[in-house]
Amino acid sequence: MVTGKFQNLKVSALAFGTMRLPTVEEDDTRLDGATIGEMITLAFQHGINYFDTAWEYHEGLAESILGLCISRYPREQYFLADKYPCIPDHAGENPEKIFEGQMARCQTSYFDFYRLPDLTEESFPFLMDMDRPEIRMIREAVKDGRIRHLGFTPLCQTETMERFLTMWGQTVEFCQMPLNYIAWADERVRNHVTFLRKRGIPIFAISPLGGGRLTEISRGDEEDLKKLRPFETVPAWAYRFLQSLPGVALIISGMSSEEQVADDTQIFETETPLVPEEFAALLEVGRHLMG
Repeated sequence: MVTGKFQNLKVSALAFGTMRLPTVEEDDTRLDGATIGEMITLAFQHGINYFDTAWEYHEGLAESILGLCISRYPREQYFLADKYPCIPDHAGENPEKIFEGQMARCQTSYFDFYRLPDLTEESFPFLMDMDRPEIRMIREAVKDGRIRHLGFTPLCQTETMERFLTMWGQTVEFCQMPLNYIAWADERVRNHVTFLRKRGIPIFAISPLGGGRLTEISRGDEEDLKKLRPFETVPAWAYRFLQSLPGVALIISGMSSEEQVADDTQIFETETPLVPEEFAALLEVGRHLMG
């Protein structure tokens, strides 16, 4: 497993996401615990040491199953990431109780990485109000070490992100954002990446396969790509795209099967960024997928 760079930490370049865990009879609230346990064991065996979850994933069950499965390993052997839920949806609730509940579910006394609620034009006033109880609680958790590194997810205009970072300063240390070769067609996404690189803020890419959309392309497009890299799989091209973007420190993939864990970790045994000709060819595939 190749490693990503975040300050002085050695994190796996591929991270295990828990948004799309396997379920029983396609019921989002009935997780297949046995399979998930095997997936996490396989992830550890192949070098993954970063695990990402959130309050909303599988209606809170993702935090609990991850905590149960990962607690078998020494805490210093892995990095655990979580996120505070949407503030308006939990207005009036005790933020300390929510945070303590997340730690209890994950069976941990601290989070290595923790994200603020998604930054949008609508949430901007909440996240800029340093007197809000949720914001005070998060800032206090950073100070006392229950949050080791704080980040954010921008679903907004670049100007909004710039104002946000001006207020929060160095307290915010990383950006976790949706990023793939289809999203790259969006000028706002490209502006985000350029701005974050200038600010020196590492990017943790999520949705690298577009929720599964980028695992299947037309036969013609696949043949064109194979002319350039005969032994590369279709999903591997999506990951190689992200390996080609300066500033991307980590790629988080929502794992849904043992087969996916095995295939993805094999891809990340190497880091082989795309050359300009390959980069252009993949963007053309993206245009075809978008119609």
